Amino acid sequence: MRSPSGDDGALHDFARRLGHTVFVLGGPGTPAQDVAAVLDRVTTVADARYVEAAYGFVVGEFGDSRVGTMPAEVAAQLGVDRLTVLVVRPDRYIGMRRDGTDTENVGYLADYLAALAA
Repeated sequence: MRSPSGDDGALHDFARRLGHTVFVLGGPGTPAQDVAAVLDRVTTVADARYVEAAYGFVVGEFGDSRVGTMPAEVAAQLGVDRLTVLVVRPDRYIGMRRDGTDTENVGYLADYLAALAA
């Protein structure tokens, strides 16, 4: 995977944080602009007390300055067809996953973060 800043690494390398890491992933044929739009919505509800970083990755070429790239093989291993939002906990386990059209409305992320605060 390659971040927009040019850093290379595996998904777990980007999740090495003391807080949660949010990933917005676009499968083959998903435009980088779609990933960036979901990433923008996700960052508006990401609680800084819990979410330390948010990244967008798409299979293919760079198409947005905020979205990195990932190999098609990685998307296939993760089961990413179109859009997937993953929240990785600080212990590097998946805390939450949303796929497809369920990624459009980011209320699920606000609910997840509220549960952390409870």
